[in-house]
Formats: sequence, structure tokens, C-alpha cells
Amino acid sequence: MFKYQTEKQLLYYNKITQLRTEKGLSIRQLCRLFPVSDSTIKRWLRNHDEEHLRKGPKAMPKSPGNRSSSAPKTAESELIRTLREENARLKAQAAGESMRADAYEEMINIAERRFNIPIRKKRGAKQ
Repeated sequence: MFKYQTEKQLLYYNKITQLRTEKGLSIRQLCRLFPVSDSTIKRWLRNHDEEHLRKGPKAMPKSPGNRSSSAPKTAESELIRTLREENARLKAQAAGESMRADAYEEMINIAERRFNIPIRKKRGAKQ
């Protein structure tokens, strides 16, 4: 551990190392949660890793990639749910745009019949 730590610093150190090893939070996320600079967090995490290396491989913290299998599944299911919601929203938006295009098309048809004016561009090459 560190020399000359206050009780508050020790509390932050323990909580930050716990969140980093168990939850896999990034340094930026930890900076937002605690009033500690990113360089201090990096130093604490480096010291924490060194302590665990001295204790042996059994005490090594879990890396963010080696989390329990339930965490990725919940994140994956959350991603799937979000994508399904976005898909439904985009389908509704596309249906609305299709109705809007149909309404404009009908408005042009009515105007051409009522006022006997060709509004649409003529197809083919000019002669």
C-alpha cells in the first residue's frame, strides 16, 4: 500500500480498485465517479496490480475481458433490445415517409387534373 494515506484516500483506493477489477469500469468512468485525477487512478491501479503479482497468480484480479459469463449475456441482451426498439422506430418512420410520398403524389395528380397543367417532368430526351 501507500505511505501517508488518509482514511479517505484509502477508501477511494479500495473502491476504485474494486470497481475496476470486478465491474471493468474504465479510468474515465472512475474519474467521473470519484474526485480523483486520472493520473492518480492510473498509479493506484498500477500499484494494485503489482501487489497482486507479488501475492501470486491466485490473487490476480479479473481482467475486464474475463468477467463472468452472465455480464456479457446481459449486455448482449440489452444491445439486442435496443436494436429491436430502433428497428421498430425506423420501420414506423419509413411507413410515415411512404404515406407522405403517396400524399404528395396524389396532390400532384389532383392539381394536374383540376388545372390541366403538366407538373411532372417529361420523360425522354428533348427534341
